Amino acid sequence: MNTALLSRHSQILPLCLLAASAASPMAHAATISYLQADGSYQLGSAALVILPSDMATPPGTTNADVLSFPSDSSGNQAGIHAYGNSVSASFGSRASGAGSYDVTSKIAVTVQNVGDSISSTIIPGRVYVSIPAGYTANAGEFVSAHLQFELCVDGCATAKYTSDASLLLDTISPFLHSSMFETPGGFNIGYVLNSGPNDWSWDFGPSIQTFTGLDTLSPSHVGDHTLIYTIFAEAHGWSHAIDCAGGSHPGGALANIINGEPGGQGTCQPGSGAQSGDPLPEPGSLALFGIGMAVLLRSRRQQDRLAKSRRRG
Repeated sequence: MNTALLSRHSQILPLCLLAASAASPMAHAATISYLQADGSYQLGSAALVILPSDMATPPGTTNADVLSFPSDSSGNQAGIHAYGNSVSASFGSRASGAGSYDVTSKIAVTVQNVGDSISSTIIPGRVYVSIPAGYTANAGEFVSAHLQFELCVDGCATAKYTSDASLLLDTISPFLHSSMFETPGGFNIGYVLNSGPNDWSWDFGPSIQTFTGLDTLSPSHVGDHTLIYTIFAEAHGWSHAIDCAGGSHPGGALANIINGEPGGQGTCQPGSGAQSGDPLPEPGSLALFGIGMAVLLRSRRQQDRLAKSRRRG
């Protein structure tokens, strides 16, 4: 994967949802009651690895975190992170890879007592695919990525809203296959398809939207609604190993970027990824201010801790 491209992706702010109760006598503050993170990956022809689920329910443990950056000797790479915190009310999901890989990442969050309406603030995120300059794909090779946001109100039988974007780049004309779907009245986060000489992406955010009339939508739960957010990210690819100058093995750029290091032999490996961000339920609209900075600082702290851990290892 192109090193500059990976670096740019690592700096993109994730998505944030702000859940705010309506200013009415029936309104309640939004509180997270349950988190579950999941992830799995496969590198090359190796067996599928399912990472242990990480679950949290307050007032006990409050964090759910699935994190893994595996690689193999052929240069295949994967990146997985599904995480949530029921105290800071932050959660997100991302998956990425280079070479030959299959990666999935999911975070599911239950939010209760939201009142008659809920507002969402979304900051930028991305779904991307890349085949670097100079790489010649063999028949059957591909890279793909998919990101889905889902919101269920009082169970999906009552109301289900979905925002879904996918990209597939393969050797079958027209080479780039893209799709985007959003439930009318749902997230409507505004994906924009961007393309360059070697990479393509669905970029989205920032945007603000409000779900209203939850009491009318679900009269059996008036004033006391349960929302289930699910963010699902996946990245898949299959390409031949290729030697290129500047690193120890093909696919190394992904690991190097994770560690904050430049270069790597993976600068010529195809790759893809999808990253969401943090839905942040809050009791009032003043929390809108500073969400972007808070998430950016959190992301950088996580990257710094991971880089230091990798160097010590």
